[in-house]
Amino acid sequence: MRAASAPRRVYAPVVWATSVSPNLPRVRRAATAARSNKRGCDRDHTHGCGRTAAGLFGHPRGLSTLFFTEMWERFSYYGMREILGYYLYFAVAEGGLGIPESTALSVVGVYGASVYMTGVLGGWLADRVVGAQRAVFYGGCVIMLGHISLAMPGGVATVVLGLVLLVIGTGLLKPNISGLVGGLYGENDTRRDAGFSIYYMGINLGGFLAPFVVGTLGEKVSWHAGFGAAAVGMALGLVQYMLGRKNLGSAGRAPVNPLPAGHKGRVLARGRSRRGVRRGPGGPVGQRRAGSGRPGQPDQS
Repeated sequence: MRAASAPRRVYAPVVWATSVSPNLPRVRRAATAARSNKRGCDRDHTHGCGRTAAGLFGHPRGLSTLFFTEMWERFSYYGMREILGYYLYFAVAEGGLGIPESTALSVVGVYGASVYMTGVLGGWLADRVVGAQRAVFYGGCVIMLGHISLAMPGGVATVVLGLVLLVIGTGLLKPNISGLVGGLYGENDTRRDAGFSIYYMGINLGGFLAPFVVGTLGEKVSWHAGFGAAAVGMALGLVQYMLGRKNLGSAGRAPVNPLPAGHKGRVLARGRSRRGVRRGPGGPVGQRRAGSGRPGQPDQS
């Protein structure tokens, strides 16, 4: 009996190990994923959280990228706005445009309101068409071009062009960069509120530095030098954004609620199918039917 039972004692653990051990890696991965989701995912895991490694003050590394991007964008915005009114209503002999003061201040006010109104369209484009990461980059490029236009001594024409570009660019960048900050954290990550506080410190820092740099250059050197400094600030923000974009992970990489392919083409190229077609009494003119020499006429060949 002992000889018959001995093989069973030795053989049973072998059967147990070979039947259960294939499941152990999956169990370990599930436990690791649960622990990571509970603490907000400090590392870049592959189970779908898409969070990045800890960086600035124990927060995701992408936060520092967005911190400095927004800091330089606010530097350019508040710096330009600091000198815009003066440039518009100062006399031509002082380097300004000589516009009446009331008109100049109204222009500044309309510009400030338009910047925030276009945020609705910028958020929609990011959520439905291009994604937040690309919207921030495109917006920063357009903002930089707007500041460059203001820095050029072209009179009212360059001012109008620059303000339009700034309105469009800020509408793309401003709402979506805040969304990217929230996308760096998990749903139950307790660091989210502190992360937004750090992010807002970047806004305040940029607004604090802008008058000292842009305002001083505009007043002491020339208004166009001040606008040029704002363009340089936005360029620095774009450079560090592209260098640190990999730290954003999957946050905002793709549209949250993308349009269907047909609708997206209609939004991006509306009216392209009707280009070059004029309507006549009998319908569209200029479109040929298959097998016809002229519209409405049989083929003569």
